[in-house]
Amino acid sequence: MKTPRRLLFLGLILLAFGISACSFLNSFESEGTLTLPGLKAPVTVHRDEKGMAFIYAQDMQDAIMAQGFVTAQDRLFQMELTRLVATGRICEMAGDEARPLAIRMKTIGFLRNARKHAALLEPETRCTGGSATKPSKSTAEQFSHSPASRIHAEWSRCPTRL
Repeated sequence: MKTPRRLLFLGLILLAFGISACSFLNSFESEGTLTLPGLKAPVTVHRDEKGMAFIYAQDMQDAIMAQGFVTAQDRLFQMELTRLVATGRICEMAGDEARPLAIRMKTIGFLRNARKHAALLEPETRCTGGSATKPSKSTAEQFSHSPASRIHAEWSRCPTRL
């Protein structure tokens, strides 16, 4: 009886250590200058000692684009994994083992419902959401090994001005 509890305790300790170690694997740009296509004015991103991003922009659309870029820097893998699961395409990453999950997610229809809801949005709102996803695509293109370069390409039809 004591052995399973010890194994569980050891497993939880290893899990906690693994989760805390993952934060050190993030290699976002903390210094320097990057060019982000689509910005109308310079945007400044400061990160504190914990990596929290503070965005300073002259325009709301530029601030939203910078937020999308920062989010993609921090969570590109998570964003790609969530997109693949929600659209029922997780087999692209996990193989045939994930087929039951892919079938379930296609049956639930997150992508189908997201497209219906996006069609109901006002054009200004739809483009604001698109401003946040455009940098995700450009960040993904910097990491050429990731298939995430296809993230939300449908938002590119938005006008440049809100």
